[in-house]
Amino acid sequence: MACDEQCGGSWTRALHGIKANEIHLCGDTTAMKMITKICHELEEDLTIKRYECLKPLMVLETYNQIMAISTT
Repeated sequence: MACDEQCGGSWTRALHGIKANEIHLCGDTTAMKMITKICHELEEDLTIKRYECLKPLMVLETYNQIMAISTT
């Protein structure tokens, strides 16, 4: 969503205005270039950590199926 033409401006304003010592962004790597540029322009440090999903993502048919998901 950060690279989306309709939502990107909101993400940029949020990053410019947030008052935090540390921010964690999770998502698709397509936004990495833009986030890197924003941090550079703000003279902020940027640490990129990549994680691998250990289980495949699963799309649920209904909200009620959440209760059926096993956490073991």
